[in-house]
Amino acid sequence: RLTAGERVSRGAATRALPQVHNLWSEGGTGLVGSVFAAMRGTSFGRALELLLSFVHEAGQHIQANDPAFSLPHPPELPAHKVGGLSIVHGQGSDEQWTKALKLLMADIKWILGWAAKDEAQREIERERLGETPW
Repeated sequence: RLTAGERVSRGAATRALPQVHNLWSEGGTGLVGSVFAAMRGTSFGRALELLLSFVHEAGQHIQANDPAFSLPHPPELPAHKVGGLSIVHGQGSDEQWTKALKLLMADIKWILGWAAKDEAQREIERERLGETPW
């Protein structure tokens, strides 16, 4: 449970009223198990699907500009999979879901690595041409 206070103004007697937010759903096994059990179809699950879509689009954009580039584990849309494993919690074991997220993070690292390399190459080109970076 997470308790946060809502400030209530009563002149000189301003005080915080406690608010309690349950961090788990009913019927789960503890905080973590319940959160994961309730995750499917939630905004967190949707956020993972959107992240996968972003990685897919970024990979396609980079590959259009650099044909030698390819993600090690290309996202599979609309199945919401990476490396053949679903990023939707509950469509496989917890171990498979964790591995899918690990593969997704590897793809993100590749995108960041490519972006850093691309920026370094642009900086070298600007210096060669005598341009200032700003």
